[in-house]
Amino acid sequence: LVTGMAARSKTVPELSYYIPYDPFKVDIYHLGGAFAELVENYHGLGIFQPLATAMWHQDPSQRPDPSSALAQFERIASR
Repeated sequence: LVTGMAARSKTVPELSYYIPYDPFKVDIYHLGGAFAELVENYHGLGIFQPLATAMWHQDPSQRPDPSSALAQFERIASR
């Protein structure tokens, strides 16, 4: 666990100077935001919307961990 506010996006809900948070969940949040932007801007990527939404969840405990997110991505991409 880490503390601090040094993140690419200041919209990450759990960033804190004082309360430790999981940096991997922050990574998932950032990647979820990037996926959401791709889904919104490129035709045919809507199949990834549920994954993007899960990864961009405001509650870090509700986001998938990195290996689960990868497994979900691979399952969707292999369709």
